[in-house]
Amino acid sequence: MKESTPYWDKLAAYLSGDLDEAERAEVDLWIKSSPQNEREFAEAKQIWENSGVRLEMHDANTEDEWSRLKSKIADDDSRSQEVQLTGRYGVWLKLAASILILAVALFILWPVEKMIDISAGDQVATFYLPDSSKVWLNVGSKLSYPEDFGVENRRIALSGEGYFAVKADSLKPFIVKASLAYARVLGTSFNIKEDSAGVVLTVAEGEVSFSSMKSKNKQKVVVTAKEKAVVTTNEGPVKSQNLDPGFSAWRERNNAIYEQEKDNPKAYLTSTYRWEKNKINMSVIDGKLTNQAGLAIYTDIVLDAIYTKPNGKTSTTTFTITDKIQPGQTVSYEKRLMDFLTDTKKVEVELKSVRVISSADL
Repeated sequence: MKESTPYWDKLAAYLSGDLDEAERAEVDLWIKSSPQNEREFAEAKQIWENSGVRLEMHDANTEDEWSRLKSKIADDDSRSQEVQLTGRYGVWLKLAASILILAVALFILWPVEKMIDISAGDQVATFYLPDSSKVWLNVGSKLSYPEDFGVENRRIALSGEGYFAVKADSLKPFIVKASLAYARVLGTSFNIKEDSAGVVLTVAEGEVSFSSMKSKNKQKVVVTAKEKAVVTTNEGPVKSQNLDPGFSAWRERNNAIYEQEKDNPKAYLTSTYRWEKNKINMSVIDGKLTNQAGLAIYTDIVLDAIYTKPNGKTSTTTFTITDKIQPGQTVSYEKRLMDFLTDTKKVEVELKSVRVISSADL
């Protein structure tokens, strides 16, 4: 490596971490050999870091194309003798040119991914991703994912606020990129919110690996249920207990689907049961209630048990299930009827009334 005119290819490889120990030692020796070399290297490093370009080549055809491109540049350089670049300006101008050409080569050789964009507008958007993960997108928020999502990986970009119920897949981690942070999970439920101060992650179920995009050491924390973590421009991630049970209650506002679940609970709360006489001639009802809503939580469920006597007359017993039944949850119950003095012919259970509560009330 000649004084003041280092081979730019090797210097670029040094900055990208592609040299072995012996080659790095050679470059280190050149840098330390004079104050001028130190200044030139510092300027070259600044250009490299500010370029925003990084190259990782894994394909032989791509390597060949890049080699041919560099050969053409070298040929053009040798034919042009009008301008001689020397000293520190020659070093960093060549490096800047190589980075620019590198960016052009990447654009030509690597096709741009086709992206699918979803915006919530003035209503909460509820939808499923191709892997069956469910997403709630807050008003004014946006989400993007590649057209081949789920084929090799599950990566999405979020702007605003979203709640994710992730389908478990141990081979393909689910990764959410926000403005300042990454969240990486295998299968769980969590909320991510961007604001002017930073990014807030709150976990409802399971655990999430949460890391800062800005910190030099790529610091990360594992956040579990009932915990949250915050990443700001100056700090993070910082983990703490989540003291706000209504952190995802925004999903219930400006949401037409939730309004349907709230106004018509009988359409979303299914009831199954069977009945039989026990040894003392009492009718025993074994039943199950399943909440098939996406957001609504049902409680204080009033049921009518209507049983028909041998003479055709009916009697009704009313009872209440006080469990808070969350979306997707099934609750079992048992009810004994005081009909041991009669041979009941038929029992029917009907839903009489339901109370809907918010997630903030849990």
